[in-house]
Amino acid sequence: MFAYDYNCKIVLVGECSVGKTALTQRLVYDMYTERVDSTIGVDYSTKIFKMNDSSLVKLQMWDTAGQENFISLIRTYYKDVGGAVIVYDVCDRRTFNRVHFGIMN
Repeated sequence: MFAYDYNCKIVLVGECSVGKTALTQRLVYDMYTERVDSTIGVDYSTKIFKMNDSSLVKLQMWDTAGQENFISLIRTYYKDVGGAVIVYDVCDRRTFNRVHFGIMN
C-alpha cells in the first residue's frame, strides 16, 4: 500500500463538452486528447504529488458528467469534497450561465 500525508478530493463540474475530462487527463496522465467521449456518471482518477517539504498529497479527481439527467448521481459524490473546479467554455456564455445546475440544490 502506498502511504501519503494528505488526501484531497476534488470534483469537477460543468456543462457537457467544456473540457472537464481533458483537464483531468492533462493533470493526471500528462496527455491531451482533443476528442473525448462524453463521461457517463462520474470518472475517477488519482495523482500523487510530492511537495517541496517532501510530503505526499493524494489528489482524487472526480470528473462528473455534464448532462442534467446525471445530476442526482453526481451530487452523491459531493460528500467529503475538499474543493470543486467549475469548468465552462469561455467561447460559449451559455455554459457559464448554466454552471448552477451542477452545484445548486
